[in-house]
Parts: sequence; structure tokens; C-alpha cells
Amino acid sequence: MIIDKIDHLSLYASIHPNIDTVIEFIKNNDINALSVGKHIIIEDEIYIVVSENLTMPIEQGIWEVHKYYIDIQCIVDGGEGIGCANPAKLVQTSCYDNSKDIQFFVGLGPVNYVAPGEFMLLMPGEAHASKIAVNGANVSRKVLFKVKV
Repeated sequence: MIIDKIDHLSLYASIHPNIDTVIEFIKNNDINALSVGKHIIIEDEIYIVVSENLTMPIEQGIWEVHKYYIDIQCIVDGGEGIGCANPAKLVQTSCYDNSKDIQFFVGLGPVNYVAPGEFMLLMPGEAHASKIAVNGANVSRKVLFKVKV
């Protein structure tokens, strides 16, 4: 798990070659102007999900784990807490769904506040729960880059 400013994403390009493509996309596009929904950058390799969500208490958070995709969660407005935990310390609530690259868990774990202009990068295998309220509920706008490993 990495938290940093979106402007600093290039510092982490060596993590995976497809992160260079995300960096170039951010340089050449106004990610704040993207419409809510899914946007394909490279079919089956990199896509974006833009969402606007009301944050919720951590107790209502749904933890998830991926095997094949890095998440780069860029907060563009509102801010939100994002938890990151060892999945072995959570309770599994579903079997792994290979077609959606996701498995769900419940439990509690540490939460980090991610402000507008910042991102959290999560590697495959890192359990995470997003849309968590910090100091009260608010609407958070997020641009989530999914990068296949």
C-alpha cells in the first residue's frame, strides 16, 4: 500500500510497466472531467472506474482482495478513508470470483485518509475497504485505475 500525491505517481513507475501508461494518461487527460462509469484504456490490461459515493462508517465497510489487478485509487474531490489490512485477519464472506477478480471479507482494520489530489496504490493480495467516512460522511469522487499484473 502506498499513499502519495497524484503528481508523484511517476515515482512508482518501476512497480509495473503498465503504470507508465496510467502516468501518461493522467498527464494527457483531465481525470477530474471523466464521466462516472467505466473507461477502457487498454482492453484486458488497464481500465478506469469513475465513481461518486457517500462515505460510510468503517463498520459498514466491505473489504475486498484482488489477485490480478493493482488498484490505483485517485481521489479527485471530497476525500475518503481507505482501509488496508492483512486478509488473514479478516473474515471471508465469499469465494474468490475469477471472472471479476474479487473476493470479499468483513472485519476491521486500519484506515488512512486519502485527500483530493492524492492516491492509494494497492497491490494484489492486499485487502482494502474504500468509501470510509473520516470525521463524518461526505461525497467522495474517485478515479480508480485497474492495472493488470
